Amino acid sequence: MEGEALQRLRNEPSTANLERSWAQIAIARDLVAPIPAWSRHGSRANDQQMELTAVQDDLRAIIAALSIGWEASQLSQNPPHPLERWQQLEELWGQAIARLEQIPESNAAYPVALVKVTEYRDHLDAIRRRTVLEQRAEENVAAARLAAQVAGDRQQSA
Repeated sequence: MEGEALQRLRNEPSTANLERSWAQIAIARDLVAPIPAWSRHGSRANDQQMELTAVQDDLRAIIAALSIGWEASQLSQNPPHPLERWQQLEELWGQAIARLEQIPESNAAYPVALVKVTEYRDHLDAIRRRTVLEQRAEENVAAARLAAQVAGDRQQSA
């Protein structure tokens, strides 16, 4: 079960297959967990339990990165946003990318990490462009307010 789940994840890297793999590995762990250590299969069950736990730990690393990406995608919905939101989104996408880049090639979910890091970099680039536009807009509004204030002051003193 574990081998099949991981092979599918390597051959077809997607978040859907990551979720399926996680579920299958959890089922496999639940199946071997009740085997007592004293039974004739106890040693093998313990080894499998440890191996499945290690695989789940590997998958947990990418799931944490994907959770940050999901949070960023949710927060970016329905623009326009204030500058602070765009900066927050930059930070979140950057964190997700950094976590994905830490996924080693030995991790079963490495192919998913490669796909997602490319996707997340595209999102980060788009957010950076929006941040620059929002900064410029704020600067233009501040300059317009200052110009209006100066004009008003001149008119009052004339």
